[in-house]
Amino acid sequence: MLTDESNAIPTWTGAPMTADRPVKLSELVAKRIADDIFADGLAPGARLPGEKEMLDRLQVSRGTLREALRILEVHGLLVIRSGPGGGPTVAQMTASDFSRVCSLHFRAAGITLDQLWSDRAEIETMLARLAAHNITDEHRERLHALTQQRTEDVVGNVEKYVETASAFHQSIAEASGSPVLSLFARSLGEMTARLARLGVYQPSEHKRVHRAHLDIVEAILAGNAELAEKLASEHMQDMRDTHRQRYPAMCDNLLLYII
Repeated sequence: MLTDESNAIPTWTGAPMTADRPVKLSELVAKRIADDIFADGLAPGARLPGEKEMLDRLQVSRGTLREALRILEVHGLLVIRSGPGGGPTVAQMTASDFSRVCSLHFRAAGITLDQLWSDRAEIETMLARLAAHNITDEHRERLHALTQQRTEDVVGNVEKYVETASAFHQSIAEASGSPVLSLFARSLGEMTARLARLGVYQPSEHKRVHRAHLDIVEAILAGNAELAEKLASEHMQDMRDTHRQRYPAMCDNLLLYII
């Protein structure tokens, strides 16, 4: 990584680099480091070179390098540990990292929780239809595995129910064949889960909701895109309506910036 010293970051002149604002040198350094991580295929857990080596190769100040690494840490690409044996390590980026960034933009745009639910419903309905069209053998196996769980094991344990419900939404998103929409759907799901900490449904409703999940999965496995879309739309509208009923005071609240 960062092996070509001839590509050291040039001295920053302060000239505008985007239509909105100038780009700081630390951002350019962050981009260079990220580009190298992706180009080298560094997996989560891989350690970056030590600070001295990176300073020599990038030809920037210690403060600029540390700010660049911090930018990547905030975005979820790196974990930085202090002390002996510490330093920057490549992290596993998740939908949670994406949702944190989105939440800042949503808050600035004045988006409410109910609007978030509405758009999440639209996206997940679309993903169910796409999954019925595009499902691969690998994703078919994952969805089929969800249908093989005993209903009483799922709905009789709140923790198991939450785990299975999350796997249901994530598996359909991944089976859609649309990585962009999948990432958005999973990040919106993460966001609504954080805002409704007690869950959308009461335990007494878990059996009904689990059955709705299974019906959608079975429609997808059968390749019935029209039915999968219809059932997903009904399920997501039910989630939105139930959330409104259970947390009426929250619906019109502006979304929070999640950290």
